[in-house]
Amino acid sequence: MNKGAEMKSIRGVLTTTGAALVMVSGVAWEAAGAAPTAAATTPKPPAVAASSALGGTSSGSGGGAGGSVYVRFNATGAAQIVWARPGAPLRVATLGGGRRITQVAVSPDGTKAAWVYQGKVHVTRYTATGRAIGDRTIATDAGHAPCETPVFSPDSKTVAYPSRAKSTVPVIAAAKADGTKRYVIGRIRGSCHLAWSGNGRYLAGYSGGTAGVHLLDVRTHTSRKVPGIRYANHVQSLSPNGRRMIVHRLTPSDPGGDGMWPYGFRPTIVDTKTGKTVAIPVRGTLLGAMYLKDGRLMVRVKGKMHNTLVVVTASGKIQRRTAEPAKVRRDALVAFPK
Repeated sequence: MNKGAEMKSIRGVLTTTGAALVMVSGVAWEAAGAAPTAAATTPKPPAVAASSALGGTSSGSGGGAGGSVYVRFNATGAAQIVWARPGAPLRVATLGGGRRITQVAVSPDGTKAAWVYQGKVHVTRYTATGRAIGDRTIATDAGHAPCETPVFSPDSKTVAYPSRAKSTVPVIAAAKADGTKRYVIGRIRGSCHLAWSGNGRYLAGYSGGTAGVHLLDVRTHTSRKVPGIRYANHVQSLSPNGRRMIVHRLTPSDPGGDGMWPYGFRPTIVDTKTGKTVAIPVRGTLLGAMYLKDGRLMVRVKGKMHNTLVVVTASGKIQRRTAEPAKVRRDALVAFPK
C-alpha cells in the first residue's frame, strides 16, 4: 500500500465523462432545481423502528420487499441493481442509461437507488418488478471520486453524500430523497464509502493514506477518528447504535486504491470507542457482513456454487442460513430489506 497516498488524490478522480446526462428510463419526477445553499441548521436524525422480520413480502410498491439487493457492473461497465426475492426470478435495472457509474447506493428498504453522475446526485424509484418509476436530481455538488458514494438514512428518506464544498476537511451534505431539502451534516476526514447507523445518529467513512476511518455525529456535527484502524479501503456497515463498525482493514503491505463497491471482502468488526476487534462467530471464507436494523449481524460466506447468508443474533448465536441465488455470486450485497 502506498503510505503517502492522500485523500486529495482519491477525491480528484473523475468517474464519468461526457457532456450529456442520460436519465434512467421511466416516468420522470418533476424537474428539480439547482441545489440551494446549505442550511445553517440540521434536522434531527431520522427515527427508525426496529424490525425483527427477515425476508417476507410487502404490499407496497417498493422494489426490494424481502430478499436481498445487489449491485453489479455489466460487460460495458454499466451499474445495475439486482433484486433477489425468495421464489421469484432476479430483477435487474440498469442505472443512468448505461453510463459508467461507480457512486451508487441502495436504500435499506430496497425501493430506491442513489447515484452520482457528473456531480449530480440522482434518486431513482422502482416498482416491485424493478421498473424505474421516477428519477430526480436532488443535489448538484457531489464529489467525483469513485469512493465518494452516497448513502441512505436508515428510514430510506434522506441521502447523505460528500460535497465539493471548499474546505480543508471534507463536507458531508444531505438531501431528502424527494428533493425537497438540502443541508450540511458536518465535516469528516473519512468521506469514502459512507455508512449510516440504524439509529440515524452516526455516519462513518474512511480516508485515503493512513488517515483511517472516522465517525461523524449527526446530532452534534462533530467527528472523530476511530481508534485501531490505520489502513482501510471500505466501510460496509455500522451497528444500530454506532458502537461497532464493519470495515475492510488493510495492512501496510496490502495493495491500496479504491473505486467501486467490492463484490466481496474479508470483514472486520471494530469497536468504534476502543478500537478493539470483535470476533465474527461464522466459519468459512467470509465475503462481507452488515448489520440489520434490529442489531443482528448478517455474514456472507463464499461457496463453490452459491454464497450463503448467515444471520447471527446479538448474543452471537447463528439464527439461520440462506442460500443466495447462484447468479448473484459475484455481485456486491448492498441491502437486505425486511
